[in-house]
Amino acid sequence: MKSKKTLVLFLILCFLTILIIIGSVLFSVKTIVGYCYNDNDPDLVQQVIDASSSELSTGTNIFLVNENDIIKKIESDVINVKVVNIERKFPSSVYINFYKIEEYFVVEHDGGYLYVSNDCKILRQSDNLTSERRIKLLIPDVLEGVAPGDTLFSTQSQLYTITNALMNALSRLEDYQNMLEIIDRIDLRFLDQNVLFIKTVAGVCIEAQQPGTDILSKMHLAITFVNNADFEQKTKGTIILSGSGNKINSSYSEEDRYSDFLINNT
Repeated sequence: MKSKKTLVLFLILCFLTILIIIGSVLFSVKTIVGYCYNDNDPDLVQQVIDASSSELSTGTNIFLVNENDIIKKIESDVINVKVVNIERKFPSSVYINFYKIEEYFVVEHDGGYLYVSNDCKILRQSDNLTSERRIKLLIPDVLEGVAPGDTLFSTQSQLYTITNALMNALSRLEDYQNMLEIIDRIDLRFLDQNVLFIKTVAGVCIEAQQPGTDILSKMHLAITFVNNADFEQKTKGTIILSGSGNKINSSYSEEDRYSDFLINNT
């Protein structure tokens, strides 16, 4: 009787061992794929895969993949990407889904230039101005960070809140390339006076009063005006946006109110 129990126990252990061996082979990672939602850049995809290698490699059990650690490592090493998720595809593939963070802004700082994302993340710094168009961002001298990977402003600041809200609004109205073609500069230096100026490439300026409220509605009115205006109005003057809620007002003035404001406040 005792020998039968021993045999049964031995067979169970053998069966479990076989299951473990088969499982480790069948469910080990064989393929790692990087997929970028908004760009076709093989070099960037490879950078993402390489950055994941310390946390994810072929042969790893797919059930033991730690998504959070992988995401943290990738976004630390490749600062111009945002990982959406780590996706297991059984039995043996892992997909890293991400999007490329674009350079929206250029900020002059200390004799050089900082290239910044729409959510105020510094992506790179350079001694020279790139030939590719970027929106000039004019800011008060209150930088939170100046190195790649840093946030330009404190996330608790009005500068950060309004810039984020503004860019979220504009991103809903225009794609990245169109935005760069429409906007020349954004001036945040006068937020303490409750006004935000956006100078267009064509020439007309947008004056957003009370920029902390209903910025999406205000930008919708402004961009619609710019897209539909005749040559005269598109190239000079000021689009004035004010109010909030159901009382947002939009008007056009032939005066260059931005230039007048600069003369009186700088």
